[in-house]
Amino acid sequence: HTKVMKRAGDLLKELMSGMEFKPSAVPILNNVDVRLLKEPDEIKDSYYRQVFSPVRWKEVVLKMARLGVDKVYEIGPKKVLKGLIRQTVKGIEVVNVEKPQDIEKVLKCAK
Repeated sequence: HTKVMKRAGDLLKELMSGMEFKPSAVPILNNVDVRLLKEPDEIKDSYYRQVFSPVRWKEVVLKMARLGVDKVYEIGPKKVLKGLIRQTVKGIEVVNVEKPQDIEKVLKCAK
């Protein structure tokens, strides 16, 4: 999320140009502009800019809370986002998914 990554963003943009994106059934909360996106061109542009633009994490978490989000799935190693979410708002449950076995947790929570 820094200008140093601009070349990687350009490579991602080139890669995505050959992919078909369809309108999203679920809005995607862009972490560069803090906007909800559904349209393919907006989503592609968002992914591209996210690579080299500052992430507005606190604003994104606050918007999720205002939208009524009460559960977030953190996919990846460690629990970094869990701590950052707890520092920003209370009441959002974070389910950590680190290993393939953790998919069971997701399935239980989704019921």
